[in-house]
Amino acid sequence: MTKRTKKASHHESSSLLSRSVSKKRASAKSCTRFIKWIGIPVLFLIVIGCATAFGYTVKQVNETPPLDIQSIINVAATTNIYDRNNKRIGQIQEDGFREPIKSLSELSPYIPKAFIAAEDKNFFTHSGINPFSMIRAGIQNIFGLKIISGASTITQQVIKNVYFPNQNRTIDRKIQEIILALRLEKKMTKDEILKNYLNWIYFGKSGSTNLYGIRAASQAVFGKQPKDLNLAQAAFLAALPNNPSLYNVTTHLENTMTRQRYILNQMKADGFISDAELKEANRFDIRASIIKEHVHHSTDQPYLLAEIKQRAIEALQNAGHYQSFDEVAKELSRGGYRVYTTIDCELQRTIQNIIENPALFPADISYRVHTNEGKEIFAERAKEQVGAVLIDNRTGGILAVGAGRDYKSNQNNHTLLPRQPGSLMKPLAVYGPAVEKRLFFPGTVIDDVPTVWNDPSVSSGKYFPFNWDRKFHGLVTVREAFRQSYNIPALKVFDKITPAVGLTYVKRMGITTIQPEDYHLASGIGGMSLGLTVEEATSAYTTFPNQGVWRDSFLIDKIVDRNNHVVYEHKRREQRVFSPQTAYILTDMMKDVVNKGTASFVGSHFPGRSIAGKTGTTNDDKDAWFIGYTPDITLGIWVGYDIPYPLKKNESKRPQILWNAIMDRVVKRISEDHLHFAGPPEGIVRVEISRFSGKLPTAWVRELGAVTSDLFVRGTEPTEFDDVLTKLNYVEIGGKKYVVDRKIPLGISKEGIFIKRAPYVLPNNETRYKPLDANMEIPKERLQFDENHLPNELSPFSSDKDNVKRKKNVSVSPSGIHVNQSVIGVSLHWVELPHAKGYTVYRSTDGVTYVPLATVKSSAYSDISALPGVTYFYKLTTITTSGESPPSQAVSITAGNY
Repeated sequence: MTKRTKKASHHESSSLLSRSVSKKRASAKSCTRFIKWIGIPVLFLIVIGCATAFGYTVKQVNETPPLDIQSIINVAATTNIYDRNNKRIGQIQEDGFREPIKSLSELSPYIPKAFIAAEDKNFFTHSGINPFSMIRAGIQNIFGLKIISGASTITQQVIKNVYFPNQNRTIDRKIQEIILALRLEKKMTKDEILKNYLNWIYFGKSGSTNLYGIRAASQAVFGKQPKDLNLAQAAFLAALPNNPSLYNVTTHLENTMTRQRYILNQMKADGFISDAELKEANRFDIRASIIKEHVHHSTDQPYLLAEIKQRAIEALQNAGHYQSFDEVAKELSRGGYRVYTTIDCELQRTIQNIIENPALFPADISYRVHTNEGKEIFAERAKEQVGAVLIDNRTGGILAVGAGRDYKSNQNNHTLLPRQPGSLMKPLAVYGPAVEKRLFFPGTVIDDVPTVWNDPSVSSGKYFPFNWDRKFHGLVTVREAFRQSYNIPALKVFDKITPAVGLTYVKRMGITTIQPEDYHLASGIGGMSLGLTVEEATSAYTTFPNQGVWRDSFLIDKIVDRNNHVVYEHKRREQRVFSPQTAYILTDMMKDVVNKGTASFVGSHFPGRSIAGKTGTTNDDKDAWFIGYTPDITLGIWVGYDIPYPLKKNESKRPQILWNAIMDRVVKRISEDHLHFAGPPEGIVRVEISRFSGKLPTAWVRELGAVTSDLFVRGTEPTEFDDVLTKLNYVEIGGKKYVVDRKIPLGISKEGIFIKRAPYVLPNNETRYKPLDANMEIPKERLQFDENHLPNELSPFSSDKDNVKRKKNVSVSPSGIHVNQSVIGVSLHWVELPHAKGYTVYRSTDGVTYVPLATVKSSAYSDISALPGVTYFYKLTTITTSGESPPSQAVSITAGNY
């Protein structure tokens, strides 16, 4: 190559290199410009984005709630309610049925494996989150600002259930969930996290009840404890939480079984089970193992459970564990307490079944009532309601409650609503205190006559009460007045002891509904402002079978928290109200009420049983009661309408009908040792008395057959003789009796026994108000006789309307008298006279002094009092309306042996 050529070639190469370098420089400048104009802004955006993300993350960290381990451990748990025999009768729950486990050892070993395979196969290796799952979820959600698909680990699900149970899925919430999950992994072991997960997780519904936690699900689906589940059942339960609506035992069983098989395969793939276990699980008939009954714990006894919840809240608040009612209510519904009650499950079911039986009640009615303010209230298809309480006498524990009918339409607890008690008050406020004060006893006699009291609580200022039968019964013993539930005697007793004293005793028996305006006479027979509740009235009646000691009724025995600490225990309150003697006497009187008084419908149903009790009805028949007791139990029943309205005819017997129906089942539970009341305590005596005065009987009392006997406390028995009965001569003309002021011939006047009675006033002088024994009163009119005038059939007066004068001694003396010895004494017979009303036989032993022996209507007489060997003289007179004839000729005979 020539030099020229070389130079040219070199020049060309340099030119190419120069151009190449120039191009590179131009390219570098272009790149620099690109970086400068494009890259820097992008970099700026990245930095800003990172800073924003960092700031956002810091913000979320700051806004993330603190991790509260106790909130996780104290998973909401169902509060269970138990009866007196530790049988579960219901639950108090926040939003479903919960039964937490305390450790994984309470589970079948297949359960943790099944849930890990189904929900989080890397559970034991991750630190609370799964980054790969999060990236997947991030890609799925990259175009949205809300979470569409999740990547939650079991740890995250625990956080979500505790902290965000009802919140929408948002990025904010997800970041906070991740933060808390990372923190939780540092505070709890994997077993602890898994246990809490299995306690919190939602499994869907059983019937209408939400199921939370593995134990609740196991019991609801298979009727087993989770420890007893096999592999197939464990995988089946693990299928439910993923989507409880799609995987549902009742409505989507096939879907659930498909997911169950997927979980079983996952368990095999993850090395949790063998091929043999997989095959055995697939062969298992899962359908047959699912129980048919659904969980309905909260609706079995709605009235009862509502009342138990209310009292449990009050008990915990009063014990000082919580500040407010709402705080207690929330904690009780999620705190996993065990509430032990005094309820007897079998007896509770008995009462509930009976009061829900429509055949035992009249048909529903519609009616209108007007209030005192003039407002009209219309009650449509109203049911006759009922309240019933059964109490254990010895403890005061409530064994069963019948709070009402048809809970869906009427949630009123009728055992707690005050109603007018009527005569139910008499043992509590009247006769119990009266006997205790030793002022009255069952044999005390009271005059049941029209009586008017001054009473400022009545608009007229006068109180004129009636008995339930609108009659006045005259002289009656306290026992008889009580047995027949007469009002007037009770009011007289109440007036004597005073309402203040009587109602003080009532309060001592736990009655809290007494009002200041109740301190008047009508309260003694049930005329009260509010009235009594069934529970308090029944509790008060337990005082009598408890020998005069009242024990407060209670429903909750104790409450235990989830850590087995007793946080509440009932403390018995009791006080002596009456002496054992008073309690015995009142029980004896109330046995009479049941056996032959106003509650005889009960007595005839249980012949030979020891039952005592008292009825109660109001004057307008809007309320009807019966409280009866045996040595062991007391059962109180009220019936009426929610808006007070008169009950139908004979409905006053409804409480007794229900009482019989309930007690038919209860008496079968009573021990043979408690069939009869205990005998009288020391100091009780029984004394014969006059039924007319309550005092010792006289010959006149015995003559009338008016001797009875009754109970007294030793030292109070009567020592005086009857002073109410008196014997007087009287004549009866035209059906009316007149006392005679001198002895007139026998046969015209009669000798009778009358009662001395204090004056009383007939309202408006109406004879219909006369007491039933008015015919025994001493006649108010007396007759005067002179030598020429005697009473006759036409007129009792000495100057009758015909001015007819009757002369004395115009009758013919008996004749033809024969006297003979007979096998029983001396026999006389004579000629019968046509106008004779009778004959008087006179006898003498000396033939001079004669005494009347007898007045007879026939013409024969036997003197069975004649003594053998004694000579007797006899004369006879004739009795006519004109008077007594002169004596006959004397006849005589010496009585022989006979």
